[in-house]
Amino acid sequence: MARYICDCGAVFSDESGVLACASGNHGRGLRSETMTRSIEIMDQIADRLKMLPEEKERFLWLALAGEVGEACNIVKKQWRDGFTIERVEKLKTELADVYIYLRVLESFYGLDVHARAQEKMKEVETRPFARTEHSREAIAAMVDREAD
Repeated sequence: MARYICDCGAVFSDESGVLACASGNHGRGLRSETMTRSIEIMDQIADRLKMLPEEKERFLWLALAGEVGEACNIVKKQWRDGFTIERVEKLKTELADVYIYLRVLESFYGLDVHARAQEKMKEVETRPFARTEHSREAIAAMVDREAD
């Protein structure tokens, strides 16, 4: 059972299958305890480095770019040198780092990236290359994975 934290600080679970904080008055700004902890860690780093808000924003973007670069480097090595299980595991780790920074940026800006991604997928489905059954299934699977 996953536990979540509302922006108001209330902790709740999805035991009933319906996401709602204990007060019943919330539902926006929900994030898992893991994501809340990631945001706290980023805030601690920013505090330790005495970053101004605009410096924190720059740091988060550069950190995201760095993690994407590390993931791309692993893919390059797989393309150049061949597939290994070790590289797949490293890629999983780097993609997790990318995901964390993306989610922290989402929180920083107060955005709902998942909702926007769903809207974008609907737009992509209208493009000629996406009008095959295989493409629609792949897009739907990607959106479903993000929801989990």
